[in-house]
Amino acid sequence: MIIRNSARCLNCNDEIESKHRHDFVVCSCFEESQSLYAIWQDEKAGIYGGVDKIPAYRYKEAPVVTGIGVDGGHEYLRRIGKPELFHDTSVIDRGAQSDE
Repeated sequence: MIIRNSARCLNCNDEIESKHRHDFVVCSCFEESQSLYAIWQDEKAGIYGGVDKIPAYRYKEAPVVTGIGVDGGHEYLRRIGKPELFHDTSVIDRGAQSDE
């Protein structure tokens, strides 16, 4: 039985917890890098104000998406991100019986 479904991001040090089924939670550096990636995609497509308004370093290559995500609440454990980027802080009672 899952008592706590959580992980600590080793990049930004956020500890995030998924509290119920399908509660997908991400750390702050994941959110930031996803935002930068979305802006980069818009810039590459010419949607974000045109190439003349983009700093040169931003449109050469895509930003690397960092950080982690946790999903599943007390139903299942799911992690998003590279294993070396997080420390699992979940609490699991292996002696408890599941209701299912």
